[in-house]
Amino acid sequence: MKKLIIILAIFAFVSCTEQTPRVQNEQISEAQVKSMYKTMCSICHGLDGTMAYAGAKDLSVSAMTLEEKIAIIKYGKSTMLPFENRLTYKEISAIAEYIDTFKK
Repeated sequence: MKKLIIILAIFAFVSCTEQTPRVQNEQISEAQVKSMYKTMCSICHGLDGTMAYAGAKDLSVSAMTLEEKIAIIKYGKSTMLPFENRLTYKEISAIAEYIDTFKK
């Protein structure tokens, strides 16, 4: 329970202090995707996807399809909060594709 409260407090802090800029053009650069991942995901998944903090999955061994990753990022799962109101579909898709670079 204590870990959950800490995670929620961290997410609330990140939500209030750092907003990811909306990408207006069709292309999202690799630097933008890395920045979004670092800001939104690395707190639990780590910079290389292997941290697996507080129940987060090790993304380097994920066998999920792109569509499954998009759905989890969009709607959340377990203690992971949904990002559908913070990221565009293109941003979510770009992060889901970026996760594949962690595979061993």
